[in-house]
Amino acid sequence: MSRRIPPPHDDMPAAERIAGEIVRRINQGALAPGARITEQALADEFDTSRGPVRDALKLLHAKGWVEIVPKVGARVAALDGSPTLESILISGSMLGLAYRFAVMKASDAQIDDFFARASRVITLGRAEGTSPDEFARAAIDAGNFAIALADNRRIDDIVGPVPQGALSGFIPMSVQNEQAMQEATDLWIELATAFRMRDADAAERLGRRMTETSYRRILRWQVQRAGDPKPNAYRRE
Repeated sequence: MSRRIPPPHDDMPAAERIAGEIVRRINQGALAPGARITEQALADEFDTSRGPVRDALKLLHAKGWVEIVPKVGARVAALDGSPTLESILISGSMLGLAYRFAVMKASDAQIDDFFARASRVITLGRAEGTSPDEFARAAIDAGNFAIALADNRRIDDIVGPVPQGALSGFIPMSVQNEQAMQEATDLWIELATAFRMRDADAAERLGRRMTETSYRRILRWQVQRAGDPKPNAYRRE
């Protein structure tokens, strides 16, 4: 069962709170690509006017999370199955910084909570019969929890909610076979160790490394898929 990540600060501007909630719902699969986003429904939910909702949607449109279609409104943007090298480098850097801040700021109890989530990822990665989707959901949950522990709004101020995008965009595509899942599991073992030891340098390096190796696995999977027309249990069509 997915656990809730820590909520944002109460003093966060309404537009940022709404934008953050939309991103979380996209990451968790509650809002699928192409899903309509209704301004009035969000305004009612957040007990605000439609102005902050429009500002939130404009922010997410600028960052590529939503599309604003004339006479239609806002909808979740389609996922790009081929992330660019530039997006990989940015995402890896931001994810690494988020993990560094998390290690530095988290309480002992929060470190224990992250360790439990990471252990869940590792257990799934070692178990026979774990599906890529199941592994990805656990990894995204643990990663998003760590990002929330970082509690650093400057990351979003610079490039938007890239760290969460790195997790939700790359992980599901990067564990499409047993070898890839094992490689990812080994990195999660290292990350859990870095958090437990409060090693901020190692946590930052691993955030970058996890993103970059995910990209390599995506490319490798795409090449293998192109050369082998036979389906297998780890494919996502």
